[in-house]
Amino acid sequence: MKTFITAFSKRSWPMALSILILPLLLTLWTAPFLTAAETETAIPLLWQDMSEDDDELALLLQERIQKNELIDVSMLAQDDAMEDLLAAQTGDAGIILPKDLSHRIYTGDTDGILTLVETPATFADGILREVIGGELARLIFSHQTANQVVELLSDQVTDEARLWQAAYDDVEDQWEPGPLMTIDFQTVYGEDASATEISLFTPYKGFWTLFTWMISTASLAWVLSERTLLQRMNTTMKGAAYYLRQKGSFWMLLHLGNAVIGGLLIYFQQESISLLWTIVSCLIYVTSLFLFVILLGLCCSFKGSYWLASFGTAIGFIWASGVLLPSSSPEYIQAFAGIFNKELLPIAVWIVVIVGLSTAIHWKARRLT
Repeated sequence: MKTFITAFSKRSWPMALSILILPLLLTLWTAPFLTAAETETAIPLLWQDMSEDDDELALLLQERIQKNELIDVSMLAQDDAMEDLLAAQTGDAGIILPKDLSHRIYTGDTDGILTLVETPATFADGILREVIGGELARLIFSHQTANQVVELLSDQVTDEARLWQAAYDDVEDQWEPGPLMTIDFQTVYGEDASATEISLFTPYKGFWTLFTWMISTASLAWVLSERTLLQRMNTTMKGAAYYLRQKGSFWMLLHLGNAVIGGLLIYFQQESISLLWTIVSCLIYVTSLFLFVILLGLCCSFKGSYWLASFGTAIGFIWASGVLLPSSSPEYIQAFAGIFNKELLPIAVWIVVIVGLSTAIHWKARRLT
């Protein structure tokens, strides 16, 4: 009980309050700026139509894509080198339509019908797949359904063209206000490109992760400032590790409270699909971070090196995991971001990390000199 009273003294309550509300407030303040930048900036897309000039379906697909405010379409000639233009950063990605687009739609040969050309700098492939895939699936589904209706009822009607159009219009109405399905692309990567799947922006998740890291570093700086006391505690029966557990227990509860708040924020901002899983993920992340920062305080001798090491690690983690912005880092590094995406393997890895950090703290605390 004395530990709780001491931790919540007049000198500690501002920091305790900051742990609970500061990451939330800073995230709510900064995330909308990135969200606005993402939604207000059209994605530059290079469009190369290799079909015949009179291909009505190719023109219809192009017209529908051009009407989408999220995409800024630039038309290329058939002899333009798309990969060179992408390398010159004239577009974020490119779409190539085949010569026999209409024929393949009519015959049902639609696997890999469009080619999506990407580079390592491509960041909006998820949006492009959703928008373009939805419109293409709409064309395919509408035409194939109308053809099947005519085939089934051809012996019962005299005007097959009228029947086909009625069936086509009826299917088209089902695609409002949004697409019923999407479609897979044949993906082509430019030179030195990585086939790593790139995530979309998750500003609330990313900024909360960053600000939680920073507030953890600030709130646990006492480990470094009390280094001399910890050294003296090793001369007692219980030792420095016991002191760390006693004093850190209250601060740990506050950080876990921040984890619950962060989980609710991420879920209600629609950056996660499961509330329970998101809260559990945040609890595991905060626990790992808490132990890591304590270990950092035990290992560093000066405040400057402590803050520099923590801030540098935070930036590296945020960038490599892709939790805030899309990342082209290896998949095993990006797997850490999977802790928020209902994947069991990253959760298991983080539990191993927690056990490892706990062991390292106990070992380091007993050897402070």
